[in-house]
Formats: sequence, C-alpha cells, structure tokens
Amino acid sequence: MTGKILVVEDDPASRYLLEALLNGAGHEQVYLAEDGRQALEICESEDIDLILLDLMLPKTSGDEVFAKLQKGHPAIPVIVITASNSVADSVKMMRLGVFDYITKPVQEEYLLPLVDAALHYRSLYKPAASANNELQDTRIIFIGSNVDTAATLQEYLDSSYELLAFKNIETLKATLPAPEALAVIVEAGKGVSLSELDTLKYHSNSSEILIIVPKDDRELVHQSLSSGATGVLYKPIDKRTIIQKLEQIRNMYYSSRPYNHPYYAEFTQFQTKVLKSAKGTSGHTILVVSSDPGDGRTFIAANLARNIARNSDKSVLLVDFDRRKPTLHKEFILRSGQGVTEIIAGVATPEVCTYSSEYPNLHIIPAGLSKIELSHLLTHQKVSQLLTQLRGGFDTVIIDSSPLMMANKENIDPLSLGDLVDDIYFIVVPRKSRKMIIKKAIDRFKTHGAPVTGIIVNSLHVRTDDGLRTKLNRLREKFLARTLTRRLFIRAGVGQYGG
Repeated sequence: MTGKILVVEDDPASRYLLEALLNGAGHEQVYLAEDGRQALEICESEDIDLILLDLMLPKTSGDEVFAKLQKGHPAIPVIVITASNSVADSVKMMRLGVFDYITKPVQEEYLLPLVDAALHYRSLYKPAASANNELQDTRIIFIGSNVDTAATLQEYLDSSYELLAFKNIETLKATLPAPEALAVIVEAGKGVSLSELDTLKYHSNSSEILIIVPKDDRELVHQSLSSGATGVLYKPIDKRTIIQKLEQIRNMYYSSRPYNHPYYAEFTQFQTKVLKSAKGTSGHTILVVSSDPGDGRTFIAANLARNIARNSDKSVLLVDFDRRKPTLHKEFILRSGQGVTEIIAGVATPEVCTYSSEYPNLHIIPAGLSKIELSHLLTHQKVSQLLTQLRGGFDTVIIDSSPLMMANKENIDPLSLGDLVDDIYFIVVPRKSRKMIIKKAIDRFKTHGAPVTGIIVNSLHVRTDDGLRTKLNRLREKFLARTLTRRLFIRAGVGQYGG
C-alpha cells in the first residue's frame, strides 16, 4: 500500500536517508520539510496520508507541531522519530495520539512495516476527511482507535453502507461540515467514553448509537444502555447481526421520513392499485407470495402495509404465515412471541397475538412459536376460520406467506390460501427466479380458482440500454401476458432484504 508521505526532519542527511528508504520500498510520493512551518504548509496544499515527524526541530518543537497537526489534520497518522530511548517520552506521545514511534538511528526493517501499518490505518479512516453534511441512509460512523475493528466493519458493510471511521470523538468534532449518519458504532473504551454519548449524538446528527462490548460484561452493557446507547453489539462482531440491526434502524428512519425512501413512489403506486381493487370494502385480504426464499416478500408486504397505514385512514393488519423462517417480527423490532401458530392451535386469541407498530392504524400478528406442531390442524376449514376472524376488525389484511417451493406439513401452504383471499401478488426476482417455476406456480393458483392479480418484479435495476429492455419485454410477452389480469413492476433493490 502506498500513499503521500511527509517527512519532517531538520537534519538533511537523515531527511534524505528516510526519502531513499521510502522510495526503495515503492513509496514514490514523498514530501520533505525541515521545520514545522513547512510541514503545515504542505499539509494544507496536499492530501497527506502519513507524517514522519522528528521531535527535535528548530524554532518549533515536534510536540508543538504535532499539536497543530492534530488540530488541523486529525485524521493523518503520525509516526514520531526520536533520539531518546526514554519510555516516559514515548508513552507521553502515544497518549497524545501519535500512531507509533521509532528511535534513531532509523532501521529499514523497523520503519517499513510501521509505515505499511500506518497507511492501512489511514485507508480506513481517510473517508472521514471527505465527508459532507448531507444525510445518507447508508452512512455509518465508527468511533474507535482499534484498526482491526474498523477493518472488520468495513469488510462486513461492504458496498451496502458507507463507513466513515474516526479514531476518537475529537477527530469527529474537527471534521467540518459535520457528517450526518444513519447510525454511529462505538467501541467501548476505544476513543470515546460513555459520558460523551450526548456530545456524539450532536456531532453525528444521529440518535442511533450502537456500542461494541465484550459479551460477558453485563455491567458495561447496562452502563451503555443507561448512558443513551440504543443498542449493543457483542464481540466478536457477527456480520448477520450488525446488518440486521442497521436494517431495523433504516426502517425506523424511513417510517419517520417516508418521502426519503428510495422506493416511496413505487410503493405509493402499489398502494393506489391495492386500494382501488378493494373498492372500499372492509376486510380486503392480500396474499404476498414468491416461489423461493429471499425474494423480498417480507420487505414488500411490510412496506405496502406501512404505506397504506401512513397515507390513508384504513386500518391494516399484517400477518406472518411463514412458520419456516419468520422474519416479520424482526422487521418491526418485535420479540418473537405468540402469533399465528398459537391462534391455530387454540391456545391464544387473535387479540392477544396482535401487536402495535409505529402507526396507530397498523398492527402485526407474528408467526408465533414454531415448537408447536400444527400438521394435524392445518385444514382448509381451520385456515378459513382464522382469516374470517382476522378480517373482522380491519379494512385491509396483508399476508406474508411462506415460499411456494418450500412448503411442508408444518407450513400453511400458500396454494390453500388462494381461494380465501381477494388479491394475490407474486414476486419475481430477475436472474434468480426460475421462469418455468414462475409459470407453473401461477398456473397452479389459477387451477385452485385463484388467478394471480399482479406480479412484482423485485430487485430490478432499470437501465436505458436496449438490451435490458428487450429482455424485460421478452419476459413479459413470453411468460406473463396470458396469465395476468394486471401487471405491477416495482423497482426495489432487495439484495440485503430477506423474504
């Protein structure tokens, strides 16, 4: 890894020796300064990635130069070069925030690995220098001096989120304009104290703070939550857990700012079609189904329900019929408890299993506890009675079903629901859903006396080139035209959304 390196050294021989060592290791962009004034001028004109700073400088000491660099350029790592072997001096500089130190005479085998480590550190923390103050629903701020944790987060978040890393809260304060973020992740004891969380919320423009803590430290977990953190992440960090938490935060963000949702227009169009189909009747029931897992059923069903509840006075009930892998309760940050399973088993009533949401006219019934065996109870009559009960108190009932091709004796078969609902929307994912299975599934619904109302093409990235449009037209004409009464296409990138 290479970058722009500034060598601040008053002795010409030492200065040129360092330049030669760095050039020999492939670092071609090396800048030289003989005092603090020149160093600060170069930092103002160039995007420096690393500074090698001699403590014994004329006019202005290395300590003073470092203090000025920290104030104006806090994200640049600094390696101090000192002639002193004093442990006290080294510890003092490390506490002030230097990346590391090396003693004279400088030896190549010690210098170069240190330079590589500092440049890697800079690559993780450099994005913070270019942050703007526009709120991004994919921007995550990390506060912490642990390079390994920053690297792990960057790997896990990948291209789904933009990670801005700061080594401490002072570095964040020095970044102007202040970046706005969806959430802030803090490693406990690494760059920020729990007493600074309110300050952190102010400077990050985010109320969502997740604290990374050791799993067995219950006292620290309690202190974190008591200090204003909205959640904790346990070490070692699990990719699935952190992505899930961030998606929940994003959903809450869009609930309070619906017009910022990237798919707001598509879901509003979908909502209009659904309400028009209902024709003002009460208990209008919609089945959202797909052939395979991961096609985005929960995402589509949940956001359709949110849109109807938010934009109309209709009362909406969202029901999770996927006992194989229920996720609806996670979408609304509900604890997995009694639900459809218990209602069918006769151990709970619909009223007990109905949970509220962020909207007063939207309620949820989760799938329930999967330990209860239902195979002997899943009769058509029993399911029909359940839907009749659910329709009673709501204008719209939306069912998030199990995948059609993953049906088993413990799941409620989506085909058995076909003649019990008013509308069926089938989800298709281009380049994932198998064409013959799509056609077969739609034909099976039709055979059961329940023609599919519309199809939702999910995770569709529309481009203007003729090639993709030709493929879409071919897909429409070849497989859908003869089987659908209406068509509905939603462009929704559900790569990270489960179904």
